[in-house]
Amino acid sequence: MKPLKHILIFTKEYHHPRISVTGGTGVFYRNLAEKLVERGYQVSVFGSHKEPVSFVENGIRFRFVKDYFKKHPFTELLRSISGKHSAFTGFHNKCYKDEKKYLAHQLKNFLHEDNLAPDIIETHDWDGISLFLADLNIPYVVRFHGSWTVLQKFFGYRVGHGRTWCEQAALPKSKNNIVISAFSRKINEELFQISDARLIYNGINTVFWAPQLNENILSGSVFYLGEVKEEKGALTALQAYVKLKNTFPDATLHFIGHAGNLENTLMETAGPAFAKDLIFYGRRHATDIKQLISRAEILFFPSKGENFSLSLLEAMAMGKAVICSEIPAFEEVIVEGNNGMLATTADDFAEKAALLLSRPDLRTEMANNARKTVTLRFNIDHMVDETLHYYQEIYERPQ
Repeated sequence: MKPLKHILIFTKEYHHPRISVTGGTGVFYRNLAEKLVERGYQVSVFGSHKEPVSFVENGIRFRFVKDYFKKHPFTELLRSISGKHSAFTGFHNKCYKDEKKYLAHQLKNFLHEDNLAPDIIETHDWDGISLFLADLNIPYVVRFHGSWTVLQKFFGYRVGHGRTWCEQAALPKSKNNIVISAFSRKINEELFQISDARLIYNGINTVFWAPQLNENILSGSVFYLGEVKEEKGALTALQAYVKLKNTFPDATLHFIGHAGNLENTLMETAGPAFAKDLIFYGRRHATDIKQLISRAEILFFPSKGENFSLSLLEAMAMGKAVICSEIPAFEEVIVEGNNGMLATTADDFAEKAALLLSRPDLRTEMANNARKTVTLRFNIDHMVDETLHYYQEIYERPQ
C-alpha cells in the first residue's frame, strides 16, 4: 500500500482570523485540516482572498492569492455589467472561466515555488473551482457542500449565471466525489450526472461542542443559529416567535449570525411590542457561539433548504432541544419526538416550542437523545476516518 502523506485543501473559504469571515465550508475545512495534522499528515491550504495571505501555523501551510476580480477591477466591472444582460452571457461566463484558470495557475506556481507534491487535493463543489484541476495531474476529490446550482434550482436562491455555468462545466468531469447526505447524493446525481459518490456525513468536535456544566439558561429563550436570511427561514422564526408570545409572554428570540439589512426588516415586521425581545448577536466565533447556545432553552432551524447543517449538529451536541423544518437533509438527522422535532409552518414551530417550554422533562429527554445522536453518528473522528479511507482508495488507483 502506497502511504498517503500530503493532502492539499483547495478552497475559497477557511475559518481563520487572518482570512475573511466564512460560512460552513470554511469551518469544515479548518476542522478537517487540524484533524489531519493531529494524525501526522502534511497539510497545505490554498485559495483566494481579498488580499494575499501566506503563512505557516500549527503545521499547516497556507497560501491565499489575491482574489481574481479584486486583482482585475476592470474585469470585475465588466463581469457585473455583463451579468445583467443576456446578450453578454458568453462574455460573463468567460470571466468566471478565466478566474478558474487563474486559480489553477496560481496553485501550480505555489506547488513549484514551495517545492510541494501533494498526494491528493480536496476541494468544494460551489463555484466550480475544480474546472482546471485535472491539468495538475494530481488526483482530486470534490466534496459537495452545496453548489450554487443546487441553491438556485431547489431552494430558490438568485445566482449569477457565471457561477452555475462553471459548476456545470466542472463537476461532471470529477471522478472522485463526496456527498454529505443522501439528499445531496440524489440531487447532485440529477444535476451533474455524477456516479459512485461516497456518502460521508459531516462531523463535528463533540468534545468542544458539549453541554456546559454551569449553564445560565434564559427562561423562554428561543435561539436561531446561522446566517439570518429568508432562505434560512428567519421570517418563519419571527412569525413563530410572535405566535409563541401569546402563550409565553416572556419568550425571547435570539439570532446568532450575520443579519445585514434583514435585521431592520425583522424589527419592523415584529413591531414595537415584540421587537424589544429580539436580540441580534451578529457573526461570532465558535467559543462565543458555544457560550450563547448554552443559555438557550430551544433552537429553531427553519431553513427552506439545506444539503446538511453543521450548526444543527453543534446545537444537538450541546444537549439542546431543536425544532427543524421538515426538509430531507434534516429528516436524515432528526427522529420526530425522539432527538428533536420537525415542523412545516410557523404555527407548527410555535406549537412545538410551546410544548417543549411547558414540558421540561420532554425537553431534557429530547436534548439528551440529540447529544447521543451526534456523538454516535456525526462526530468528526468518524468523518475523518471515512475521508482518509476514501483518499487512500483514490491514491492507490491507477491515474
